[in-house]
Amino acid sequence: MALNNIVRLGYIAARSTLKNEMLYASPSTAHEIYKLPVVVFFGGDVQDYPENMTAHRDHGKYVEWSLTSTTSLLANKFPACHILVVKPSRMERKTFSCYDNFVVSNSVGAPTHDPGIKAVTHLIDLILEGLKKATEVNQESENPSFSPPNSISLDAVDDITLIGFSKGCVVLNQLIIEFRGLSVIEKLGDGDLHKFMEKIHNMYWLDGGHAGGSQTWITDSPVLNSLASQKHININVQVTPYQVEDEQRPWIKRECKMFCKILQRAGCQIKYQLHSSDEPPSLFIHFRLLNEFT
Repeated sequence: MALNNIVRLGYIAARSTLKNEMLYASPSTAHEIYKLPVVVFFGGDVQDYPENMTAHRDHGKYVEWSLTSTTSLLANKFPACHILVVKPSRMERKTFSCYDNFVVSNSVGAPTHDPGIKAVTHLIDLILEGLKKATEVNQESENPSFSPPNSISLDAVDDITLIGFSKGCVVLNQLIIEFRGLSVIEKLGDGDLHKFMEKIHNMYWLDGGHAGGSQTWITDSPVLNSLASQKHININVQVTPYQVEDEQRPWIKRECKMFCKILQRAGCQIKYQLHSSDEPPSLFIHFRLLNEFT
């Protein structure tokens, strides 16, 4: 079940009965016992367990970026954090990652965004239930690197970093659409949702893309102005020519520019970086971004 401190937690069920498989890596450096810094990652198409990727005719060449390897990579980049990697609920044709439990998705995982609270509530449940399951697994293995508080609750979670890569960015897009409505939800008495948003300190969009003809990047000004007003959230955009120089999908570059420009005009200190600018677009430079992003 565990390999090099990477644990497959299996299916983690939310209160809604929706469930996702998750992977976990514990911190390798010490942190305060009562605080749980967490990194949550949503991967892209092709990314799966290594045995599934190597069994596929085309995907084995990218096994270096399997979900298991990516969990390990993230653990090295964020050594003080608990790493949670969310496996999409559906891998259409063993290729297309579909995050149906967060956003309505078609047969290739392209989203239809909705302004509800489905994604936020599901993510809260996955984080808390995932950490509880990780606690059980680590206690069974007597892992000394994981010393959790006596109970796992939203209050114990100290600092949240959300990372979307490629198709996984659809989850981040859905979340920021929902964030805009959280001030209203707070007034209705569900303070946990607003408390959760306040704990998010970093959001990474890494080479976002999907097979839909638009909305690869959110360009709705009210949504982005609302995001920019959350000064505690650092926005990080890192891309490669695989997405933003794709002549067959020119809207990706346009939307990415609009996303960044609207946030900047609203006062957001956004970090933008183009990687591999001198290389032709390829899936290898796309996946290599996972090694290179900072």
